[in-house]
Amino acid sequence: MKEMSIKKEKALIGIILGIVEFIAVFFCIVVPAMFANGILLFAHYERPAKEGQIKVACVGDSITYGHGVKGWVDNQYPVVLNKLLGDEYCVNNYGYSDRTLLSTGNKPYRDEKLYQQSLDFNPDILVIMLGTNDTKPMNWIDEDTYVNEYIEMINSYKNLPSNPTVYIMCPPRTADAALLRNDIVKNEIHNGVIRVAAATGATVIDLYPVFEAAEGNMYYMDKIHPNDKGAALIAETVYNVIK
Repeated sequence: MKEMSIKKEKALIGIILGIVEFIAVFFCIVVPAMFANGILLFAHYERPAKEGQIKVACVGDSITYGHGVKGWVDNQYPVVLNKLLGDEYCVNNYGYSDRTLLSTGNKPYRDEKLYQQSLDFNPDILVIMLGTNDTKPMNWIDEDTYVNEYIEMINSYKNLPSNPTVYIMCPPRTADAALLRNDIVKNEIHNGVIRVAAATGATVIDLYPVFEAAEGNMYYMDKIHPNDKGAALIAETVYNVIK
């Protein structure tokens, strides 16, 4: 009986040690690796701006967030943009994957705490790109609705004390996959962004021809999300307009 009890104790100790080892590996290796590659989609680190810095808010969906970008911590486009702009600027990433511009979409950006967080940042510059997820059949209504709601969202930033300069981006092409529809991105989203810019005084940054001119799919991770090269391309395009 005593020998059996010792075996049970050893087995229990072995199980406990195994659980502890699994937890240690998960939190020390797996979680950091997922974070570094933009897999933890809810992970956002907001850099506090130093006195005198120009604050830039990058708002959008997974393309802004940098989903799937290798070395996400260093290679997401807002971080690369900050490196290009220099220490005079503080750039924060407020991108959230799967989110829509439309309030009637399946995952509206404006319903997220991150939206309020981007407003609370009181940015001097807003770089915004929403619309790709709105092209899904259950989300898309029409161009006019998209335009009206986009104007409303941009005005929520323009009404901030900082009255930011706004840059609104036309999304790059997307594969017709995961319910996304490139024909709407290319036509109605593109036209809508131009109309929104005209109504709000925003500057258009058109990523569609930029990525179309790129060679093949070398700037894409999966024909939908830009990879690290694609993120750098976005950052350089935005930088050339801002500067």
